[in-house]
Amino acid sequence: MTLRNRLRPSAAPEKSHEIRVIRLAGQEVRYCLKRSAKRRTIALQIGGDGLEVSAPFRVGERQLDAVLREKSQWVLNKLRQAQANRPPPVHWMAGAALPLRGAVIFLHVRRGERAAALRGNRLQLTLPDPGDAAARAAALQWYRGEALADFLHRTHLFAHRLGTAPTRVSLSDARTRWGSCNATGAVRLNWRLIKAPPFVIDYVVAHELAHLIEYNHSPAFWRVVARICPAYREARHDLRRSAAGYHAF
Repeated sequence: MTLRNRLRPSAAPEKSHEIRVIRLAGQEVRYCLKRSAKRRTIALQIGGDGLEVSAPFRVGERQLDAVLREKSQWVLNKLRQAQANRPPPVHWMAGAALPLRGAVIFLHVRRGERAAALRGNRLQLTLPDPGDAAARAAALQWYRGEALADFLHRTHLFAHRLGTAPTRVSLSDARTRWGSCNATGAVRLNWRLIKAPPFVIDYVVAHELAHLIEYNHSPAFWRVVARICPAYREARHDLRRSAAGYHAF
């Protein structure tokens, strides 16, 4: 190896995430800064965890702060609206209403040998010690299992239609992303998607599989998505509108 090779700088990252805080109109606002080498503009949006700022790597600190201060009224208004629309916390007791595939199921808890099963519109949990914490843990475990089985089925079905296949499908617990597909062809899907209507789940699965064919967001990419989910625009709108509800637990 030559000296020139040893001193060559490492490749710049394609993406980065960072949590930051800025003061807007006297209020401290926490936000997630997402930088991307492919991004050309600064974008603001309110997600399940609050303010998200997407920006190119070339944008400096002063420019970012200037944009946030210029849009401070919009940011604060949207954050207030999101807070007002935030669903109440779930009480993990018998009769609690829980979302599943765009519908509502009801929690039933009883004492006995550990088991979990969906019977009609009832999630029946049987626990040795059926307290709130135990019921929550058992319900979340059931949700994850239900999500993985559902997503694997959709992924296999849609991948076959598109003539492609991921190398791996797994669940994620991300707070700001519904899915991802990396350069090795591995797809990750947020387990909370199982709460959304079926066409929304279809959209996210189709979105990640489309990246196996078009690793970008070009018109060609969206044509691939539309082959599986023609209503992808409505699905994207649902994810933005209902993110707080899907992230309630």
